[in-house]
Parts: sequence; C-alpha cells; structure tokens
Amino acid sequence: MGLRGNRVFPGKDKTFKTKPQPLGVSLAATPNPIRIGGGSTLAGTLSGTGNDGRRVQLQANAWPYAGFVGGLVNDQITKPDGTFSFTVFPVNVNTQYRVLMPAKPEVVSPIVVLGTVGAVTRHAKVHRGTKRARIRFFGRIRPAMDGAAVYVQKLRKGTFQNVALTTAVHTSKGYSRYSKNLRQKHGGRYRVVVVYGPYSPTVSKSVRLRHLRD
Repeated sequence: MGLRGNRVFPGKDKTFKTKPQPLGVSLAATPNPIRIGGGSTLAGTLSGTGNDGRRVQLQANAWPYAGFVGGLVNDQITKPDGTFSFTVFPVNVNTQYRVLMPAKPEVVSPIVVLGTVGAVTRHAKVHRGTKRARIRFFGRIRPAMDGAAVYVQKLRKGTFQNVALTTAVHTSKGYSRYSKNLRQKHGGRYRVVVVYGPYSPTVSKSVRLRHLRD
C-alpha cells in the first residue's frame, strides 16, 4: 500500500522470513518444599523455533548429589505451545532436577532443587524470675533426625535470629527429641528450626511469650 496525499494506492506484496529462535527450557517445582515422602509436579516450557513435539527427559540428582541420572519417570513430548510436566513421588530427600532435550542441539534447563522437610513440635515452659526468666523449649522431630542441629530463634526487627542451639537425641519410638533451656529478660516471638543433612530446614510454629518476669 502507498499513500499520496489523502489517497491510498496498493503496492507490491513483500514477504519476509523471521530468524529462527534458539531453543531454551524452563523448569519449576510445585509445591516446593514438600513433606518427606511426598510428591511434586515439575513443569516447564521449551521455547524457541521448533519447540512442538520434542522429547524431553527429567533427570534427578538426590542428596548427597553424586550425579544426575535419568529414566526415573517416562520421557515426555512437548505440547504445541512447548509445555510439559512430570510428576515425582515419593521424594525422600532433597533432590536436584533438570530437564534435558537430548536431540541436537541438546538443551538443558537450569537446576531446580526440590526440598523435603519433616515435622517438629515446639513446647515452651516458662519459669519466671525477678530479673530473667528460664524458658525450656522441648519437642519431637519426625522422622527421626538423631544428631540434627536444633536452633531456638527469636524474632528481632522482623528477622528470626538464633538465640540457642542444641542437638536432637535418639529415642526408640521412631522420632528424635530435643530440649533446651535459656534465660531471657524480655518476651517475644520464638520458633524452633531443625537442620539436618538430607533435608531442608524444618521449622516449627512460632509462639509469643509475654510477662517473663515476676
């Protein structure tokens, strides 16, 4: 089309060809983290020219991260918009995942870490004093995490900070237990965090303690 004054005249048709877009792949896990032994969906998109109908493979690298392996679930074929998804279950320890398109040119996604967490109960017993109170924090950890680091944290200026440390000890009942005494002058909001190698930090519900002194 052409424009002369206020009149429009048809022009010659022209064709053009867009440049091929390189392939790339994204990946995300939902939900993340999960309870130990739970499941999650790993989904993503193969983007770029020729992303439809391509075979993609999920690879996993479980803690302690000795290397990626495939074949844990069936390979998937990307949909017309390049999307795909995998379901993983059960997941018992922290695991790294990535997606590989093995055909040339080989394309690999960024690594996604799927975290696994246990369960920790938190109890607090306060013995008031005239200057400082003695607080005993205690509870159970499932599954058993004997030897795990157990932090008591207090909320300060919007951030939980460590105020005490103890170690989870063995029981014969399928769980670990912990107990820690500390002295505090002022009340506040507290929680317990368990740190143990194969899992992501396990966090208890928080509790607000008031009126610590007589």
